[in-house]
Amino acid sequence: MRFNWNSAINIDPYDNSTLYFGSQFVHKSTNKGLTWEIISGDLTTNDPEKQKQSESGGLTMDATGAENHCTILVIEPSPIEKDMHWIGTDDGRVHVTQNGGVIYTDVSKNIKGLPNGSWITQIKASNKSKGEALLVANDYRRFNYTPYAYRTKDYGKTWKRIVDAGDVKSYTLSIVEDIEEPNLMFLGTDDGLYISVNAGEKWTKWTEGFPTVSVKDLVIHPREHDLVIGTFGRAAWVLDDIRPLRAITKNSQVLKEKLELFKPPTAYQASYQQATGSRFGGDALYNGENRDNGAHFSYYITVDEKKEDDNEEEDDNEEEDDNEEEDDNEEEDDNEEEDDRRGDIRF
Repeated sequence: MRFNWNSAINIDPYDNSTLYFGSQFVHKSTNKGLTWEIISGDLTTNDPEKQKQSESGGLTMDATGAENHCTILVIEPSPIEKDMHWIGTDDGRVHVTQNGGVIYTDVSKNIKGLPNGSWITQIKASNKSKGEALLVANDYRRFNYTPYAYRTKDYGKTWKRIVDAGDVKSYTLSIVEDIEEPNLMFLGTDDGLYISVNAGEKWTKWTEGFPTVSVKDLVIHPREHDLVIGTFGRAAWVLDDIRPLRAITKNSQVLKEKLELFKPPTAYQASYQQATGSRFGGDALYNGENRDNGAHFSYYITVDEKKEDDNEEEDDNEEEDDNEEEDDNEEEDDNEEEDDRRGDIRF
């Protein structure tokens, strides 16, 4: 069997004892991984031209099987429809089943504009509508850095492209729709994090307190309302409290207000005390930066740009003030020089 370095794995949302794992087949366990059964055929292209690892020019094959191709990368169960799963592979195949794997339907050819053989890196099933999902794919391994992201609302029969080269820089890696507001979306690319408040019609790069880094995964915490971001090489990040973004998504007129104060999250007054006893400090201990203590308030403010005429008038006033100050300084210098002369006479 062929397993990818990042093999697909997931938990059934209706039974936490049921697991799914991907090779070229879908494997299922109903006892938390003690035993497994195969519930699909080969869902990849099984292209022999992509399975010549031994013809490596003399290099020894990796014992982990990291060079495997034609493997399953995504197994995504629907959180609102039992036995409905999405399957994505590293050679461009997308399947859907609505009966727990009895029948798989290949919907790959319905994704218009996506090059054949692209990596299907993520599929996110909607938590609001049956048959709806987001999909991201990339083709950078063949030097194609175009971003690809799609949305379907009919079990993959049709797909709408929601990201292209004019929206973001570099290729796409991850995506997530807000669990409350369907029009609020977050996109991870090799160029960083992007957000959309209109269901992908427009994307804006998020740079406030976050670096330009490869964003590999995105998860929204349902209790804390935080966006958790997994990066490649720059650790994990948390965008605290995305509820102001939800408010903007729900009412875009907020962006036209002079000042808008969003509803603050609940704050807790707490007392902290260091535990007693001896402690041993580690060598080169790393601690991430925590959120500041106290109550937090989020607001949106529109800062008016100064008019050009006002700037010119201000420059004229500053120039006039400078001239007056220069005259005063010259007069003061003349007085000091006269005092010096008088001093010479007195001495």
